[in-house]
Amino acid sequence: MDDLTGASAGRDEAPTRLLVIGSVPPTLVRAVAASWITPISTIEQRDGVEAIRVRECAGLPDAAILAAALGPHERTACLGALVEYYPATPALVWIDQPNAAIERDALIGGAQDILGPDIPAPQELRTRLLRAAYRQQAQARIRELADTDSLTGLLNRRGLIRQSVRLVQLARRQECPLLVMRFDVRGLKLVNDRSGHPAGDLALQAFGDTVRDTLRSSDLAGRTGGDEFTIVAWNAGPDSGQRIFDRVAQEYHERTAPECIGLSAGWACWTPSMGSDLDTALEQADRRMCEAKARSKADVNREKETSGR
Repeated sequence: MDDLTGASAGRDEAPTRLLVIGSVPPTLVRAVAASWITPISTIEQRDGVEAIRVRECAGLPDAAILAAALGPHERTACLGALVEYYPATPALVWIDQPNAAIERDALIGGAQDILGPDIPAPQELRTRLLRAAYRQQAQARIRELADTDSLTGLLNRRGLIRQSVRLVQLARRQECPLLVMRFDVRGLKLVNDRSGHPAGDLALQAFGDTVRDTLRSSDLAGRTGGDEFTIVAWNAGPDSGQRIFDRVAQEYHERTAPECIGLSAGWACWTPSMGSDLDTALEQADRRMCEAKARSKADVNREKETSGR
């Protein structure tokens, strides 16, 4: 790691970082560092995709330069990892000679600009870097919208699956358990029939707000069905399930939930020995949620029978 500014180290403002992946000419690296929106204070050299996945960087990179000479497979993997782990970081690809196929694949893979063997003049370089930053912001916003449930603001099914893959990778490296919870918001049909669908939407939004305010920033939560939600809690075992359920249920009903609304949930623990996905834990949690939902219906039916006698 090189300190480019020296004097800036004593300032209160956060340092700016340039992530360099592969063999990129030092002259180009320094030109980009000097021309960036806020001059780069530190440069971090990384060798390949694994260094990106394990988040070895000292902080969120402000920009990244990738050497095309890494090869097509490693280059594609690095661009994909940058999109996954640093979605707000513009990625530039440097090529030592013009190559239309490499440029096309790099741009499709997530790069915001291609830098050739000749370093642009400072003003031109600054303009291109600024455009790359704006382009990355727009792409990150599009990805965020694509992964978000528009009603609750939580992740949708696609977003939860995509982010849980990354969480599992991190949990396997750190040997941490994950608690998978499935929630069903019961009684929405009755709310819709009595008060209209806007009332049902408000009940779902209230549950989304409850989950968002109750869970930690390290946890994932998404709406994965019409009235079904999934939570993946970081470094939590099966003993945490009841505690999380009680906290969510209490907070939800204190907010705005109608009396006819109820919650059913099931949970299961994932451990690193279970492999690289959450499929088994999800199936177990879903089955237990369905069992809890069936018990709740049975209790309601018994109450109806008792009251009707």
